[in-house]
Amino acid sequence: MAAVESAVYSLLEVFHKYSAKEGDQLKLNRSELFVLLSQELPCCYRKDAMSLLDLDGDGEVDFLEFIEFITEITTELQEMYLDNIIHYNRYSEHFV
Repeated sequence: MAAVESAVYSLLEVFHKYSAKEGDQLKLNRSELFVLLSQELPCCYRKDAMSLLDLDGDGEVDFLEFIEFITEITTELQEMYLDNIIHYNRYSEHFV
């Protein structure tokens, strides 16, 4: 499987692994989101994550809201990646 294709399936699998634990199996509640972020994205864990990710204010995070968060993180990492190349003329070990 191609790297990007694998990454897409990984995002789907991780989201549904945690969303299926309680309540609505297509959304993350506060405790599911806490566990997902602490185990899968510890660099991005924040106590106020629910208020940042729950864009429609329903108290849960659906897949679209989750992907918008992933997009924001990826964009920030892209900026760091480019800064590393431009300022230090080198590639980060995370990106080679």
